[in-house]
Amino acid sequence: MVSVRKRGKVYEYRFEIATVEGTRKWISKSGYPSKAEAFKEGAKAYNDFYYNGNKVQLREKMSYADFLDYWIDTYASFNLHYSTTISYINIIKNHVKPRVGFYKLWQLDTRLLQEFINKIYVEYGFSKNYMASILKVVKGSLKYACYTLNYINTNPAEHVHAPRIDKIGKDPAHIFTQEEIERILDRFKGTHSIYYAFLTAYYTGMRVSEVYGLTWDCVDFEKKTLTINKNIIKKNQYGLPKRKNITKGHSVGVWYYGDCKNPQSKRTISIGDTLVNALKEYKNVKRILKCVFIYVCAIAGSAAILLFILAPFIVDVNAVPALRVLCPTIFLSGLLGVFRGYFQAHKTTIYTSVSQIIEQIFNAVVALLAAYIFIQPYLGVNATKVGSYGAAGSALGTGAGVLVGLIYMIFMYLKKKNTFVEEKDEEASERVDSYQEIFRMIMHIIAPIILATCVYNLVTTIDMYIFYFAQSFHHIDKITYISNYGVYAGKYIVLQNVPVALASAMSTASIPSISSAWALGNVKEAKTHITSGLSVTMLILIPAAVGMAVLSYPIMGVLFPQKATIMTATLLLALGSPAIIFYGLSTLTNGILQALGEVNVPLRNAAFSLVCHIIIIALLHL
Repeated sequence: MVSVRKRGKVYEYRFEIATVEGTRKWISKSGYPSKAEAFKEGAKAYNDFYYNGNKVQLREKMSYADFLDYWIDTYASFNLHYSTTISYINIIKNHVKPRVGFYKLWQLDTRLLQEFINKIYVEYGFSKNYMASILKVVKGSLKYACYTLNYINTNPAEHVHAPRIDKIGKDPAHIFTQEEIERILDRFKGTHSIYYAFLTAYYTGMRVSEVYGLTWDCVDFEKKTLTINKNIIKKNQYGLPKRKNITKGHSVGVWYYGDCKNPQSKRTISIGDTLVNALKEYKNVKRILKCVFIYVCAIAGSAAILLFILAPFIVDVNAVPALRVLCPTIFLSGLLGVFRGYFQAHKTTIYTSVSQIIEQIFNAVVALLAAYIFIQPYLGVNATKVGSYGAAGSALGTGAGVLVGLIYMIFMYLKKKNTFVEEKDEEASERVDSYQEIFRMIMHIIAPIILATCVYNLVTTIDMYIFYFAQSFHHIDKITYISNYGVYAGKYIVLQNVPVALASAMSTASIPSISSAWALGNVKEAKTHITSGLSVTMLILIPAAVGMAVLSYPIMGVLFPQKATIMTATLLLALGSPAIIFYGLSTLTNGILQALGEVNVPLRNAAFSLVCHIIIIALLHL
């Protein structure tokens, strides 16, 4: 195609003629006073080149490899189906170029090409169909060079023939048995996205591109049919196969929905109950995950906003900064819980465990740094502010730990989401649940868990009130009690959470197995997993509690070297270390009970624990 561009005060025509030795070749001429005249002369030169045989230079220099690239770019990409074009590119890269690509166009003849076809057949033993595809590439490209472009006078491949009989290969074709199919399905069920794709292909005989081209509007659950009206292809923005280099075989681009390979490929097929129920199951899973996110965002977001607004009315004025800093953590914790539950449901707890470890590490580090930075302006000036903003720094550490854990889980979700599918029981997969039904289920299951978590988290707020009540009861100055509470919340609690988080991360690996065994009625296996989880937890918590009790002074001296509070912090850590064991056991057993479906038991236990906590703390302060 002729193009015209302005070069200074005159116009130039140009058109591409080919690619020779990897370089695009053009014919151009400038010096025309007007665009119309330049185009007229360009069209004349174009016709002279392509129809009058003025191709001596090209005929002498152009290799067959260069022409194949040109043929793919100018003809195959625009006239052949995308999958066919990709197949031809692979044939060119793997077979044609290595053997005959280095010849010049004019050097190719029938004898050379027939020998090439025969050698490929003898060496590889390809089927008749694949040999026919190789020959189509050769004949089609040279036909284009001869009859369309007149680069060569005759088509040397016109009388080249492919083998007419199949060569017996070394190994017969392997067809999967029913047992092998079932093993494949069992291997990937519940753990990999190819499960549903493989299941669909197995029951329908669809092509891979057709399977991944299915959308929900293609599925009719009532009539039990699938409509194949498109497939999935990868192209660049211009609609051409994206090729950096055919020889290297690189292929990049964007996935699109495209037309079927041919009109006959568009069809509607019937599917059985097994596949129907599997697709319903898959659709249910997507709805459940969506509803859980909506629920958590609504509840946790509302709670965070209300707590931020009502903070001055809930706690003492000096505790308001700490509580408000903690508010975003409520929302972030809800989202983090969704992602952790997502991975645990897939029997993949390593990401949950890593996130818990990361969370506590960042919690401890940021809490220390933030508390140190926040209190600097008030040191020696206002002891009340020191305690208040020290607690705020500790709360910021909690939020930072949750945020980093959430970022890690989001990253792993985006990376691994296409490798997981959720499993549901067969009865639940009989239908596609409505959003109302899903929300009712979520309320029934999640609400007790959220309430139990809230009850446990109330301990911090209640401790604040008890500290302030004891202050007024004993007529002890406010500065001293704020300092003591800062030691408790910003030092002891932070250190206590570290071994608990490590134990929880290690033990949560058994939770999905416990749930699965219990659901299947395998009580013995469930007990074995429970025992294993408890053992792992104790192996971490008991040595940690003993170590912190014995080494409380050096630990506090390294992490919190403030001389004014080091003895108080040391005593608190030494006396409070046994609580690490019970705190860790409580965390694990709550998870086990929830895995067994007893979601209300942790709620009752949390309420009872809260009452006992209030009574004991109040008595100790009297």
